[in-house]
Parts: sequence; structure tokens; C-alpha cells
Amino acid sequence: MKCDIGRDQKPHQPDLSQVDQTCKLLDEKDAYMYKNLQPLKDKKEKEYLANQVSNGLRNIMHGEMMDIEQHIDFNASGMDKLHKMTDKQAASKDKQNKLTED
Repeated sequence: MKCDIGRDQKPHQPDLSQVDQTCKLLDEKDAYMYKNLQPLKDKKEKEYLANQVSNGLRNIMHGEMMDIEQHIDFNASGMDKLHKMTDKQAASKDKQNKLTED
């Protein structure tokens, strides 16, 4: 017994015209997106980054201003203490000078 199944069949020739049409349509859509939508996206990203930089600089400046204000307050209280100490020292010197003169 011979098996003649598939001997007379010819290979199927696929019709790829729909695939070609779909690829062409996708290429057109990509071109449209790159030309029209990509600049808008880039603009939005630039605005977002500019806002982030601006907010970051504002936070840094605010933080530095807070540091400077704290530094001034700390130094002011230190200066007050120094003035009190020098006043006390001057007063004690005056007392010693009065006692030594008498």
C-alpha cells in the first residue's frame, strides 16, 4: 500500500497584502505621532522639569534662609550672653579696684 496523501497538494501561497497595508498604516500613525504629538510631550516634560527645578531652588533658598535666621538668632543669644559676662566682669573689676583703693 502506497500512501499518496499530500502528494498532489501545492504549497499554500499566503496573501500578505493585508499585512503590508497594516504595516503601512502603522508607519503613517508613527510618523503622525512623532511630528505632531512628540513636540507636545517634550514641551510638557520641559515644563515639568522647569517646575521641579524651580521648586527645588525655592526649597533650597527657603532652607538656607531658615538656617541663616537660626544662625542669627543663635549668634544674637550668644552675643547677649557675652555682653552680660563682660558687664559682670567689668563690674567685678570695678569692685576689686574700689577695694584695693580703700
